[in-house]
Amino acid sequence: MIDVTITDDNTGIIFTLSGEFSADEILSKIKELFNSDIFPNLKYWLIDRSLVTNYNLSNEQVQLLARLCIDASKTNSSLAHILVSKTDLEYGIANMFHVHVEKSGWLFKSFRERQEADEWIKVNLLSTNKVRL
Repeated sequence: MIDVTITDDNTGIIFTLSGEFSADEILSKIKELFNSDIFPNLKYWLIDRSLVTNYNLSNEQVQLLARLCIDASKTNSSLAHILVSKTDLEYGIANMFHVHVEKSGWLFKSFRERQEADEWIKVNLLSTNKVRL
């Protein structure tokens, strides 16, 4: 399941994944996001996979997601893409994904805990004294 939350100030969108989810489900949500009116002005896109019980994406599906992101970067070239990945497998896939999407120009960050990601967003994207790491 994927729960989608748009921040009150429309600066970010959060995908919270839980339980089992399919590649088709994430692809559908991502395409919906990239075609939305808010996408061009988003500062960040957080995907939290902390509650996932079965994470199963093939290398081909990861590459397809990467191509979609590279295409979407033409609409929003300054997006920060943040992934929360608790397991070693998810964290490894996140790093592999980041390599595939380097051409997008997006800033990519991976975290093990949601609290770390939220704090990084607050300090680096939402404060008036921004520091990009």
